[in-house]
Amino acid sequence: MQEPAQAGDADVSDLPLPDPLDSLSPEDTRQLVLDSLKAAEEDLGAKPELTTERQALIQQALAVHQNKVHILDDISEEQRQKLTFLALQSLKTDPGSVVTPRANSKKKGNK
Repeated sequence: MQEPAQAGDADVSDLPLPDPLDSLSPEDTRQLVLDSLKAAEEDLGAKPELTTERQALIQQALAVHQNKVHILDDISEEQRQKLTFLALQSLKTDPGSVVTPRANSKKKGNK
C-alpha cells in the first residue's frame, strides 16, 4: 500500500510557475499594456507594398468583376442562395456563418 504524499514530497513540476507580471508596479504594468497596444496598432495599420505587379493584378480583377457582375442579376433569390451555398461548400466554409441579405432588400426602391 502506498502512503499519501507528504507536503514535502510534492513534485516541483506540479507547482505553478511564478508570474513575472506580479513583480511589476502598477505603472510598469500600465506602460507594458500601452506599449503592447501601440505595437499591435502598428502591425494592424501596416499595409502591403503596392508594387506595379500587384496594382496590375488588382486592376485586372476589377475589370473582370465589372464585366461579369451582370450575369447574376437575373437569377432568383433561391438560386442565389443555392449558388452561395455551393461556393462556400467548395471553399470549405461553414455556410451558416455567412449572413445573407433578406430577399426584400434586393427590391428596387429599398435602399
